[in-house]
Amino acid sequence: MLYFVDESGIDLKEAPCSVIAGVGMQEAAVWPFAQAFLKLKEDVLRFPPSQVYEAKGTKLLKRRVFKQAALAAPLSEPDRSAAIDILLAKNANGEDAGFAELLALAQAKLAFVDQALDLASQHGMTVFASIVPRDAPQSRNATILRKDFAYFFQRVHCHVCDGPDHAHGVLIFDEQDKALSQGLLDQIHQYFVGTDRGKQRAERMIPMPFFVHSELTPAIQIADIVAYVMNWGLRMTKMPEPARAELKPYADKVFGLRYQGKEVPLSKRILARTKRIWGIRSEERRVGKECRSRW
Repeated sequence: MLYFVDESGIDLKEAPCSVIAGVGMQEAAVWPFAQAFLKLKEDVLRFPPSQVYEAKGTKLLKRRVFKQAALAAPLSEPDRSAAIDILLAKNANGEDAGFAELLALAQAKLAFVDQALDLASQHGMTVFASIVPRDAPQSRNATILRKDFAYFFQRVHCHVCDGPDHAHGVLIFDEQDKALSQGLLDQIHQYFVGTDRGKQRAERMIPMPFFVHSELTPAIQIADIVAYVMNWGLRMTKMPEPARAELKPYADKVFGLRYQGKEVPLSKRILARTKRIWGIRSEERRVGKECRSRW
């Protein structure tokens, strides 16, 4: 099993939450999904496979896109594609885009996200996430893995354990700054070799993640979209942060892909997996000086 991981709101500025999101899929599904995802970009957004275009939630789902898309009735698919082709030609010639072209692009972006989430479902993707309020206390020890990562790994581990005994999980992260990636790598290594739960999970998860460039990796791009949708549009019990109503249809699709399974006990004396566990969970706001967890 491969688990593609990205984050949203980690700068703790405008976003209401900090989200770690991942999509899990069988290795045999990665290539078919990548082909379908690239074809969708070409069909809907009109970008050929040879042209790099990174599909990100901040590009495709920001408020301005929804406002632009709602300025006129939905265009037919042929009319929308023709208008976007004109837009791309104008961009190549340094010309300004007109109303019709911008309308078509905005509507195409929303259609692309909707169909991309359908592709994720069709290719058997499972969604995992840790959602933490923006004002939650931050650890001052940069060598220790954040708790939201630990709980994210817990759910991935449960998912791997649902499969055959020989199955292992491989973590694949979006590469950021090399120093930040190295710091995260060190924290993950310390977690898997230095804690009891980490050692247990290392039996079924490869303790050393891979880092890839998101603009070249379709599965990371869908993880980015999922993270953005959950940050701005998905709300569950005891999540008082405001949500953008226009994102609800996408949030419903993401929520439908969440993992549902049974917790793997830490103690080897407990063999039965009886406690229910879900792939998307949030952490409550601080209570007093502490942050109470609902994992």
